[in-house]
Amino acid sequence: MSSTDNHQQYSPSAQLMAIEVISELLLSTSPHKLGEALTAHLRELTGARTVMVLAHRPEPDLDELLYASPQRRSRLFSSAELNLFCRDKTPGELSFLAEELSADHPLQAPLLRAGVRSMARYPLRAGGEMVAQLLLFDLPGLERIAETSQIINLLAAPISLALKNALAFRLIEKQAQELELRVEERTAELRQSEHQLKQQKTRLEQRNRVLRQFNYAVSHELKTPLVSIESSLGLIQSTLPQTMDSELTRAFGYARHAARQMNRLLESLLLMFRIDTEDTGAEGTPFRVLVQDAVDQLTKGNKLKGIKLTIAAEGPVLFGDRDKLVQIWLHLIDNAAKYMGDQKHPAIDIRVERTDHEVLFLVRDNGMGIEKPYQGKIFGLFDQLDKTADGMGLGLTLVKRIVDYYGGTIRVESAGANQGSCFCFTLPDALINKDRTT
Repeated sequence: MSSTDNHQQYSPSAQLMAIEVISELLLSTSPHKLGEALTAHLRELTGARTVMVLAHRPEPDLDELLYASPQRRSRLFSSAELNLFCRDKTPGELSFLAEELSADHPLQAPLLRAGVRSMARYPLRAGGEMVAQLLLFDLPGLERIAETSQIINLLAAPISLALKNALAFRLIEKQAQELELRVEERTAELRQSEHQLKQQKTRLEQRNRVLRQFNYAVSHELKTPLVSIESSLGLIQSTLPQTMDSELTRAFGYARHAARQMNRLLESLLLMFRIDTEDTGAEGTPFRVLVQDAVDQLTKGNKLKGIKLTIAAEGPVLFGDRDKLVQIWLHLIDNAAKYMGDQKHPAIDIRVERTDHEVLFLVRDNGMGIEKPYQGKIFGLFDQLDKTADGMGLGLTLVKRIVDYYGGTIRVESAGANQGSCFCFTLPDALINKDRTT
């Protein structure tokens, strides 16, 4: 069949109507606007009293009334009644006249209640998928049904595709709007949370600052009377006769020892309070110089007697507060010497290992070692595995605080009791000369 023969199947009015409606389709992506154009034109051409477009929805949703012409007739049926016009609910061909429907037909009651005498239903499919359907009510007569069918046959393919695209576009727009709303709400929540966190951080910093100042002041003020107490005890003891009761002599010794212990505790606390303050200087100090400084202090206190000490010949230059950095090796070496146990050949090895990613400092000993369950506890405040050992259990806590201050990490490795220990740590921020200009 030629294209000319194909066009001659349709009346001129049907072709003109199809052209007008398709032109409207090209101008709108709104399902509502498409429904309005289609129903208005069909009502004008067919003479139907009411024309409706129902968008198909899968179960369990009800079909959606996109538009009714005239608009005042949009409430002719309830949503549930409109859903009965769906082919899934009432399959097959419907009688043109409402009165010809059987008494038990689902549509008879709604049609009679609405006063509808005649009707026609046309499916709109795209790619074999039901998109919508046209409902025409109260047509003037059977004589215009043929032309109406011609018009709808001409329009079926383009109107179905246009409606499908418009409905999909509307769904995308709705989802985009919902997403945008959720993003805005979430952004507002995050901003509020961020504001609250900043406020909490500010309050916490203020409280910590006040607490540090208070603790520093108390610790500092307590040192003076403790020194006086220890000195006074020594002076009193020196003036007593040599034949003084042995128990009294021991009591003086305990009191002076307790005063010295408290004094060392206060010195450690004062040092801990100073760790979080900014470095007093950022001069570069070679690794060996820092270690030797710590060794000299311990040697003066006779704490390294009989211990073989090995220090790496080379190491990096470290930038930061020299006193803070010295404290790391001072406490780690002191800790290694203190927990040598009965080792006949005590040794401490201080090394530096370089990898592609970091510089690792190590302090290794062959002493008492640390069993696995305790390796995670030794950096805690006042955690001392051997309660009879000299000290207050603050040394390793200070070391960890200083390592943290310079952006590093620290861990202990030990195979267990009497297997020695190795403290491994990094100091990445101390490897950078922050005062250097480029």
